[in-house]
Amino acid sequence: MLAIQDGMDLDEIAALVGSDFGIFVGGTTEWKEANLLKLGAIARAKGARLHAGRVNTARRIALCAAAGADSFDVSSVSRFVKTLPLFENARQQRDLFACTK
Repeated sequence: MLAIQDGMDLDEIAALVGSDFGIFVGGTTEWKEANLLKLGAIARAKGARLHAGRVNTARRIALCAAAGADSFDVSSVSRFVKTLPLFENARQQRDLFACTK
């Protein structure tokens, strides 16, 4: 996977990814939230997998669903195990407006 972060040109990313080379969305929270849907569209168009790192809120889990992310990680659960049910419930929610693959 290609690790994508703040300041990277999304057009250049689109030229690099494909079915054998996916997208790992990193970077700051603000950048990730602003670009996740665009990166999801690039991944779908290129047949690439999309993974988002540090998705530590239910809202960001919903953004991942809307972007069509294949996977995401929630690192805060390792420190605050009591938040696991919240994140698991968010993960199981269906996004009625999500893009279809």
